[in-house]
Amino acid sequence: MAGGIGTGRSLAAVAGAPHRVLRSAVEAADALADDQAGQVTGAGDPVSIPRFAVVPPTRATRGNIDAMALYPGQSVGAVAANPAAAEVVQEIVADAERLLNHLCDPAARS
Repeated sequence: MAGGIGTGRSLAAVAGAPHRVLRSAVEAADALADDQAGQVTGAGDPVSIPRFAVVPPTRATRGNIDAMALYPGQSVGAVAANPAAAEVVQEIVADAERLLNHLCDPAARS
């Protein structure tokens, strides 16, 4: 399932503490030809980020962001469906039309 959640392979998993990252991040890291996903800059010299590292990317990170630890967050457990973008847009438009019709109806305002 593209965009799904998979168990990330990383230093944390080796230490006996597996974590969950987006499956697409694991697939992108698997596809890298290099052992390094990128690097992060800070106060000193850039620091390399290896594939399957546990540290998520920040604004200071450069490289293959899609191949780094992308944590989905707690709310991902509440996702019950995976509709196509067109379905989401149709639902938004239908809701907006209903709301506008309700707001424009003088009988609804009294």
